[in-house]
Amino acid sequence: MTTFECSDKKLALNLNPYQIFVFVNEKTKPYLDQIKTDHLERYRIELIEFDAEKDSQPVVGEDVDPHLYYNITHSDLLARVMPCKEGDFRYASEILFLEKDYSGHAFYDKVNSFVNYLRIQESKSFVNTLRRYFQYGNEEFYDFLNDVYKGDLSNILEMSNYFTHIDDTSKMIAAQCFIREFRCNLPIDRQEQLLSLVMDTLGYASVKDSLFLLKNYLKYTFTPGSGGFCNLTMVTKANNEHLEPDFSLVVKYNKREGLMDTVGDYAIILKKDDGNQIELIFVYTGDKMLYLLTLLCQKFRGGLPTAYFTNEKAKEVLVEVFNKVYRIGGNTWVEKCSNNTHNISTYRSHAMAVIKNDERLEPYMAYWCNFENQTISVGKKGNKSLEVRKIRLPEDRIEIHEEGDITPPFSEILDKLPHLKDLKDFNRNKHTKLKEKQESILGLDPREETSYIPFGFI
Repeated sequence: MTTFECSDKKLALNLNPYQIFVFVNEKTKPYLDQIKTDHLERYRIELIEFDAEKDSQPVVGEDVDPHLYYNITHSDLLARVMPCKEGDFRYASEILFLEKDYSGHAFYDKVNSFVNYLRIQESKSFVNTLRRYFQYGNEEFYDFLNDVYKGDLSNILEMSNYFTHIDDTSKMIAAQCFIREFRCNLPIDRQEQLLSLVMDTLGYASVKDSLFLLKNYLKYTFTPGSGGFCNLTMVTKANNEHLEPDFSLVVKYNKREGLMDTVGDYAIILKKDDGNQIELIFVYTGDKMLYLLTLLCQKFRGGLPTAYFTNEKAKEVLVEVFNKVYRIGGNTWVEKCSNNTHNISTYRSHAMAVIKNDERLEPYMAYWCNFENQTISVGKKGNKSLEVRKIRLPEDRIEIHEEGDITPPFSEILDKLPHLKDLKDFNRNKHTKLKEKQESILGLDPREETSYIPFGFI
């Protein structure tokens, strides 16, 4: 087995790390009955007809990383290694020898060994991701643990000790063992919730998009002078698609008569440069509101952090925005998000599904209309990290039209939000009990600043 990396995000393939791609060719066909074609533990086996001898290109254009292309197309087994952080693109591959006999259990053992390696890397990734949650803060993760441990802060602090100072191999192994046992003991729905949170943080593709992307990648053709097809980057549709956005997202005042519904007094419209328009239709109020908030915060504040829902000053602003769109109900909705930030994840997942499943949107449109994460430096010294959500579409293609609305404009309302770089200085109240509990357990003087408090609360 070999591993390789693509350092250029623009040329990398954003595959899902829970898929193992088996290329069906002369070497693998005799042994496919040794493996399940559905799942192997948490990993999904994907069979793809591809033979490097017949189907790979000897020359590639500048839109493809030649090292990545060669290694992928000449693999028999391929998987993306679980990223340690967003933008980490490593892959594992296995090459079978044509003259070697893999009958009996030999091929299955080869696949099983492949899975074991991926599992170890997944465990390391979880440790690194949760470590950042504890060090720099993650509101959704805190609420997740608070629910799992039923508000027992001692358990949360005990868990945090595994991730405090991982400065040697033994501590890394201890943390890996802990997180494996922790995950196994969670109910299925909680396991999926944690995996969804990590997936959201690391930004890897869904199973469906991942398979679609790789299949298109394997169809790559190069014609001298044409450059093949352009920029495979992180999109699910390749080959002859316009990958750069040729449309804007318009938030438009459209007052509703009578009772409020999901639409509210503002529509979100995809307006193409040629004048054609598509109004985005959301199923639930919360889904549309979170999508709209993301657009507004991206346009006026640089992005939407979860911390806005637990910061008292920011919450007042979010209530005002909600009431501007739906007239009433802002306090109830914001408190629902504040009391359990998993609701935010649910709204975001629903909104993503709406975008992906809208048959009116071409694949490149769905790509640019969907969410992405960005980690920024915050705090007085710039030594803390904050995750914000954005829509992939550039800010200059987000338009806000409020003609006819007599309430304050969105720009004026959002101007009252704490600036992202100052947000950590405001966000202390919710976690006072946790900080006091740790100071009590560790014997710390509450008047002195400590070098480590879980979730970055200092």
